[in-house]
Amino acid sequence: MNSSDSSKPPSADPPHNDIAAWFIKAHRDIRVGFLALQDAPPVPDMASYHAHSATEKALKGFLASHGLSFHKTRNVVAMGQACASIDATLGEICSRAKELANYAEAHLPADKPDPSPAEAQNALILACKIFDEVLSRMPAEVQARVLH
Repeated sequence: MNSSDSSKPPSADPPHNDIAAWFIKAHRDIRVGFLALQDAPPVPDMASYHAHSATEKALKGFLASHGLSFHKTRNVVAMGQACASIDATLGEICSRAKELANYAEAHLPADKPDPSPAEAQNALILACKIFDEVLSRMPAEVQARVLH
């Protein structure tokens, strides 16, 4: 494939122009995660997946708000470290993103057991904390669009 071939996928995402959209989608992931736990029977694998996905989107929104490109990644640990390097006050909460790293593929069949409903609920609570902390550092107009 030559370098002028436009079918080659880019190696990194450009910064997203609509920062609030990242947080709106993250908030929806959290909502869907809690709904999955309210189902009968609960669906903790999907709830934990959405906890990871919400965290990923919130961290990407923060990075994009600072004009940073990020590779197409699901690595919430690396993204959390990048966020903490921008705002050191995020260090403690973003370091906890590692607790959600194993849930990136919780929606796929695996050789390990699914998370329990309690584990999934804890994952969603952590995702909410990360979301809230990161969103609180966004401009008021972004927060207003997300929390309307």
